[in-house]
Amino acid sequence: NFFEGASSTPQECFAPALWWKVPDSREFFNCEHLSAKINTEITYTSKSATMVSAGFTAVTASVSTPWVSASVSHEQSYKEAQSSKKSTLYIVGTYDLDRVRVDLDQCTVVSPRFVSAVENALADTNPKEALTQVFQKYGQIIGKQVTLGGRLFFIQAKEEMESSKVETLKSTTSAAIAGAYGAFGGSASASFGSSSEKQESSMNMNERIAFQAVGGDVTLANKPEEWKDTIKSPAMWEVIRYDRIRYTYELLSPELQELVLLYWERPMGNDEGPIVLPVIKMEMTKAADGVAITGFKLSFGQKVAGLSMQYWATSQDGSVKSDWIKEGKLCGTQNSGASPIQEFLIELTGGLSKRYELHYRALRADNNTYTDWVSGKEVCGVKGMKIKDIQAVLSPLGGGVLRIAAESFIPSESKGTFDIGKYGPGIVCANIPGEWALTYQCQYTGSKPVRRRLEALFTSAENRPVKVEFNGEIVNNAALEYATGAWDTSGLRTARIGTVSLQPGMNTLKISRPGPWSPHMKEFRLIAEVVDIPATSFIGNPPINKNGSYGAGVIISSSSVPLSADYEFTFTGKKPTTLLLEGVYTAADKRPVEIVINPDDAAPQTFSNVLATVTGSWYKDRQTVESIGEVVVRPGKNTLRLRKKDGPIPHIQEFRLVSKEPFFDFDPDAN
Repeated sequence: NFFEGASSTPQECFAPALWWKVPDSREFFNCEHLSAKINTEITYTSKSATMVSAGFTAVTASVSTPWVSASVSHEQSYKEAQSSKKSTLYIVGTYDLDRVRVDLDQCTVVSPRFVSAVENALADTNPKEALTQVFQKYGQIIGKQVTLGGRLFFIQAKEEMESSKVETLKSTTSAAIAGAYGAFGGSASASFGSSSEKQESSMNMNERIAFQAVGGDVTLANKPEEWKDTIKSPAMWEVIRYDRIRYTYELLSPELQELVLLYWERPMGNDEGPIVLPVIKMEMTKAADGVAITGFKLSFGQKVAGLSMQYWATSQDGSVKSDWIKEGKLCGTQNSGASPIQEFLIELTGGLSKRYELHYRALRADNNTYTDWVSGKEVCGVKGMKIKDIQAVLSPLGGGVLRIAAESFIPSESKGTFDIGKYGPGIVCANIPGEWALTYQCQYTGSKPVRRRLEALFTSAENRPVKVEFNGEIVNNAALEYATGAWDTSGLRTARIGTVSLQPGMNTLKISRPGPWSPHMKEFRLIAEVVDIPATSFIGNPPINKNGSYGAGVIISSSSVPLSADYEFTFTGKKPTTLLLEGVYTAADKRPVEIVINPDDAAPQTFSNVLATVTGSWYKDRQTVESIGEVVVRPGKNTLRLRKKDGPIPHIQEFRLVSKEPFFDFDPDAN
């Protein structure tokens, strides 16, 4: 087995990943005593040439007889060379004396020392570096089958060879190798090029060949006839060919493989498959009223090695306590007469949990609205609340949502002094009356920019608006501009700040205020969003007031006349796509409206009696997000129409279109 080091040549490892075992039969090997091969391969990088010379090739040579040179096809390299008139070629010529082919799966076992080394590396304080050392010692790649025998080879670079002459060059090289032995077929005077061009015979090439040897007496590498006789002894055989190549980590158990891939990338290219995202299956037990739940159990629809979960819940009467329950087991009770569940927490476990994020929320039984999505180690629900349903979604880490803890600011790039945790876990607030600024950095691992909605989780007993910048651009000059009713966690609310372009790599968020003091901030979130339709962006002059008396960006209408307001929005996708339409609003009494998508279509999509929930106030501190329904939007311009036959409307801040799959970014370039 081999590892890829600083050299362009594959380096032989220092310890075996496989140990020999006594096979049950003789079927683990196949004799190749009469096999001799002369091969020529043309590669277009020096690294490919050294890999071929070391015996790593997926190409199978076709040999007509044991003593006649064979051609080896290297289709991909040849096609790439054809795209340009001239190329730098690396000619690899080999003469192989195969003696036996061995199936390693039938005569070896995985080294327990290799397994133990991997396990110890995973437990190290720096697993990535420790694993690098392990795979340098035990190798990164290994064949399932190997051929033993002897090989003579040479590598020769030829500058600016026209691709049309490649096949002739291969024939010439094979003839030159044969000529070096003096006992094989093939014309020693074969040449390439037309009569009007420079001629180069295989005889001339033969004079420049300097062989290297693998197996046999390597001191006789340039005396082929004498070297050949030294291969007769099995003690002089070496591995000359590796077939059915695999990575050494694939020798490990599925559980260890998944843990290794958390830290260690494959050396031969990024060919890892997409991350597996199993659906979370939910089973619930209903209370006697048929609405609230008394118990639930969660499980993954597809088993993923290294990924599991646990959860706990509490009931209103205290009979269900916050004790961890393993995946697939009942949390709570199946007794319909028991006290309902009021709060719960779900947590990912296992080595792969670091690659995922788990998001969950509850449907309230009292008003049929969802709580905010929470994640990680956050409790969902409050004491006294009855839960009707639970939703849980798994996403890749950072896929669709990035969370920035308010306490994770960079002190050296911030200004002022701050209290952390004084008003609740993780809550940050300025403790000076003057100017202050908080600077954060967040890493995005995606390959291209994505659109994200920037939100804040904050609490404030009075209005203390802040300025928000993202990657040096102003997002909102007066964000978090309203009071939530408290300074501690009891007043926590989610506030929209604006939309930003999240860039691959490091991004910078800055929150500032000239003073005095600050709102109390717990978290900032960058959440996937496809289209944002501000409520104040209506067309024309419908009877709507947008003076902001109930909060910046909020529209109201107390008119008793029929209302119809159109909003135009652009969808950047390449094909009609189903998205989820949401509305953000507040209402102290019930004021349902009608929403129509593309009203001029032959069959417009209509949603009646929506935004009808009473949120408890007319102000932003009691805003709710309502899922209106799934809509099909087409590429380019679309229209949303807000209608009300008579009477006032709820206080609306925005409509937005998000992906049907929560916490996943929409790719406008997808076909």
